[in-house]
Amino acid sequence: MGEKEHGKLITAVILAVLGVACGMAPYFAAAKIIVLLLAGEKVFLAYLPWLLTAFGGFLLRTVLYNGALGISHRATFSILKTIREKLLAKLPRLPLGTVMDTSSGKLKEIIVDQVDSMETTLAHLFPEMTANIVTPLLTVIYLFVLDWRLALLSLAVFPIAFVFMMTVMGGYAKNYAGAVKATTEMSSTMIEYINGIEVILRQAVCPNLAYVQLARNGFGSGFVVAGKKHGLYAQRG
Repeated sequence: MGEKEHGKLITAVILAVLGVACGMAPYFAAAKIIVLLLAGEKVFLAYLPWLLTAFGGFLLRTVLYNGALGISHRATFSILKTIREKLLAKLPRLPLGTVMDTSSGKLKEIIVDQVDSMETTLAHLFPEMTANIVTPLLTVIYLFVLDWRLALLSLAVFPIAFVFMMTVMGGYAKNYAGAVKATTEMSSTMIEYINGIEVILRQAVCPNLAYVQLARNGFGSGFVVAGKKHGLYAQRG
């Protein structure tokens, strides 16, 4: 799916890697400038090549990185469009019982939310993660060439960072499942609320409607506030 856009995603990854690599140029230039300063160099022309190198690296990094994100986003939105078209084409062929048993909020969560969640992976994770892995890897290799002790010292922070990351992400699965469930329930409730707005305006609200129950459970208390403000919860006399 989305085979036509694979070339664009690969191009975005390559541009992102080159962009991050160019972003390292100002640091190398700064190191050279510090060496000249420590050596007591006072002639401005001696610093000019390294200043131009730093500026050129920053400029190339900005152009290549933004170009990579632009290409990856265009490819991603084309892929998401294709996925949604295939999902909508599949919907009429589903068994009627499956359609009746699936809430409109669940369908909205699949077609809109779940497909939209792929945008981060395709448009950002592929080019950015690849670039942010390749460039540090090359930097570590360069450190080993300079001094293996310095390279090992720079790697010592990874176990500590991993421990902190595992601590933060400990309850992620449970919290994410709860968030998905709450979002699906809210989507179904909102669609019911919108579809029944005419009835709500003409009649008293039935206390067992889903959106009233959802509001009473603490999710979407704005429904209760708005309903009381406009007198939608008043019982008929």
